Amino acid sequence: MERKLKRQRKTVGAIVKIPLENGYHSYARILELGTAFYDVNTKEELQINEL
Repeated sequence: MERKLKRQRKTVGAIVKIPLENGYHSYARILELGTAFYDVNTKEELQINEL
């Protein structure tokens, strides 16, 4: 049986964590007309004020 995924609602201004290879991740902010990616590639969890 195929499981349907729920579609998430985009929240303008939200910061999302993006998993990358080898345990690294980056962050992005949801904008009205797209997404802005932060220039960060880390294994550590960062606070919003550290971005």
